[in-house]
Amino acid sequence: MPAAAKSATIVCNNNNNKPSEDQASLSRGSDFDGCSWNNSPTSSLGADFGAAVKSASIMKGPELPYASGPEERRRPYPHEPHAQLPIPPPPGLCLNPPVPGLCLGPPVLSTSPDVALSGDCGSQLDPLHHALWQEAVAAAAATYEQRMLQHAWLHMWLRSAEAAAAVASGSAYSLPFRQPQQTLEQYRQRDQLPQPHVRQQRQQQQLQQLLQQQQLQQQQHQQHQQQQHQQQQREMKPSSHQRKERGFTYTCKFLFSGMDPDCDAEFELVPRLIGRQGCNTRFLAEISDGKVRVRGRGSQHLEERGPSGSSLREADVPLQITLSTTSEEGFERGKKELQTLLDTIASHFARYCRRKGIHPVPELYSDGN
Repeated sequence: MPAAAKSATIVCNNNNNKPSEDQASLSRGSDFDGCSWNNSPTSSLGADFGAAVKSASIMKGPELPYASGPEERRRPYPHEPHAQLPIPPPPGLCLNPPVPGLCLGPPVLSTSPDVALSGDCGSQLDPLHHALWQEAVAAAAATYEQRMLQHAWLHMWLRSAEAAAAVASGSAYSLPFRQPQQTLEQYRQRDQLPQPHVRQQRQQQQLQQLLQQQQLQQQQHQQHQQQQHQQQQREMKPSSHQRKERGFTYTCKFLFSGMDPDCDAEFELVPRLIGRQGCNTRFLAEISDGKVRVRGRGSQHLEERGPSGSSLREADVPLQITLSTTSEEGFERGKKELQTLLDTIASHFARYCRRKGIHPVPELYSDGN
């Protein structure tokens, strides 16, 4: 709603509804929403109001700026008795759609009693004008702050996206507000980011180190396999008693892998196998018409070792007992008696483990054929 250049304060007399002469003389050519005041100081205020009413009636039906419903859409006019004049919105407050109509400006200071009365009426309107003005200023400030915050967030996001793209591509990424190439170099130096050729050198060094590690692992694996193969060959090399047993056709072997001769020396497995004065092994050899051997770690059976057989020591194999015969009948009888002896020793070993608190009880022997 456009503001009046110069407005006059009009106070309607409740008795005759006519403005005073001082107020009429103060009116100057002010035009407001298509309604003009006569510039002549002798023009009557009533005629001016009549012309204004006629001009307003030609336009689209006026509405109250703050009307809340259809029942308040009619604007009261000053010539109506006891009519309340509409209060203009504060400067800067936009009404959508604009409402044409009449508006009274701020009071004009004068010594006339009528003008003083109009000043009192105007002073009653000042708090409302001020409150509306404060609302408009607060709304404008909130909008401005929100726009500034959005602008700051957008600017920061663009800068971060620009820096990420520049680092990823290794070249300057230009935007309308892009800074010079020197800024990117300073950014790299500040964060100690490697240059493209430096990154390539580092990648090559890492690849070489990886290849060296793989080669070293392969060499170690080959050496380990060679050591295992040599150990297996030494174990498979026939000893003196094996060379003597080559003439036997039937052979069986049992390995004692469920116990450690050093840790379980208290159990005395080898004496239990041999028996008192060799009674067990001698009995097995007699009924099978073959030979019984106890050898390996912890057997106390020394064998020739070395290139010329100069050294005697235990075979580096698990503790084991071997039965060898030339006949099938003797082999079956000897194997059956040997199995009975091993089961008896296994039951004694289970009681030994329970007494020592070893749980679960391991298997004492296994078939080594």
